[in-house]
Amino acid sequence: MNTPRWDNIAASDAFRALDQNGREQVRSAYFDDFVAPTLRAHEVPDARQEWDSFTKPKPVESRSLLTEVPTQVYAGATIDLPKMVGQAMQWMSDGETGRSLAEWARAREAEHPELAPQVEGRSLPGKALTLGARALAPSAASIIPAAILAPAGALAVGAGAAVASFGLFGGSQAQETYENVLKAGGNEEDAQRAGWINYMIEGGGETVGTIAGYKLLGIGAKAIGKSPVDAAIKGVTSGDIIAPFLKQLPKTAAVEAGTEFAQNLGEATVEQAHGVQGKQPWAEGLEGGLAALGMTALLAPFGLAGFASRAARNERVAGALTDPQTPLPERIAAASIVTDAIREENPEAATVWSKNATAAIAGNLPITLDESF
Repeated sequence: MNTPRWDNIAASDAFRALDQNGREQVRSAYFDDFVAPTLRAHEVPDARQEWDSFTKPKPVESRSLLTEVPTQVYAGATIDLPKMVGQAMQWMSDGETGRSLAEWARAREAEHPELAPQVEGRSLPGKALTLGARALAPSAASIIPAAILAPAGALAVGAGAAVASFGLFGGSQAQETYENVLKAGGNEEDAQRAGWINYMIEGGGETVGTIAGYKLLGIGAKAIGKSPVDAAIKGVTSGDIIAPFLKQLPKTAAVEAGTEFAQNLGEATVEQAHGVQGKQPWAEGLEGGLAALGMTALLAPFGLAGFASRAARNERVAGALTDPQTPLPERIAAASIVTDAIREENPEAATVWSKNATAAIAGNLPITLDESF
């Protein structure tokens, strides 16, 4: 019989699911069963001390919230994100590379218990920020692709959100559910079915949440206007920063918290229905919603910067339209930006606005920035 490697045991999901006492019992039993029998009696005490020095978890000092937030951002980037990528690769292709990456991330998590979130004793906002910080890096991985596609329009942004959300979050959750059901004694068919159900729950919810996240960063967020067309015009010409940001912030928080709550609740319910023990759907849903609120709060400064950047860009568009002395190519490009924004709300109004703008540019006249033009 081959002796199991301790590092493989410590990295296993079964070991990681144990509480501190359970892990200590397994660690002690491993020494008694596999290490001590290979030693002489007088060597055992010194060997046990050496074993404890290498394998016994070191006491973790409590961290302030100011230290905890960057710690969890780091942990999310170096543990959770690689694990999710590996699991998604496993689900999509059953590849050895994905399995190796996921196992590496689990091993790293087992080797660094000090990176576990410290939520005990924190206030509700402190817990939210801690959990939100942990989720920040994986969420950024789904936000960035669609942010790159933003210049291509709303449809491209939505498509980018769906691809990233279903590919990373959906695939990762599906693989995790599949493994959990198999470990609970389910058969291959049940595990596959549960995996696909949670793939759709996670991917769909993350797509909606990711789009809300883009809007908090000023990508595709609606401006405040008297009508949809007026809002569309202001959305690409207004220099306002605070008002549209404050309008979008609670919307994003509500959508993010709502979708995360529903995802966690639904996924835990599916696993519970397939025999996975220890699932607490409502508690897991509330934790997901709390993490989403924390992440939204952490993204808020970046969102304000995004709205400031959008305002600066809008002011250049507005200046090109209202100032007849602006070079012709810039005026034409600015008019095209406004026309495209109006077209998403009202194609007929866009046609009229474009016709009037073209005539004004040809006549070297200023263009007013409202729907009456």
